[in-house]
Amino acid sequence: PIIPRKILVVEDEEAVRNTLRRQLESCGHHVIVAESAVEALRLMHDAGPVDVVLTDVVLGGSMDGIDLANAARGVRPDLPISSVCAA
Repeated sequence: PIIPRKILVVEDEEAVRNTLRRQLESCGHHVIVAESAVEALRLMHDAGPVDVVLTDVVLGGSMDGIDLANAARGVRPDLPISSVCAA
């Protein structure tokens, strides 16, 4: 059985973001979405702790997914972060 997790999905393309959200929610997870790394960091603070971050590597704005992972790990070194990149 799947253990429901609180997952933060960070993806700047709306169609991809919504697809990931729907797929993860269909598995029973609570999903929070952000379209930028800056928004993701704000949500991590405002929405309480998340169990996992799933981020695109290439994001619009001043931070990419690698920058987000480094910033998030600065606050929570044990936070699982998975990155994806569409080809």
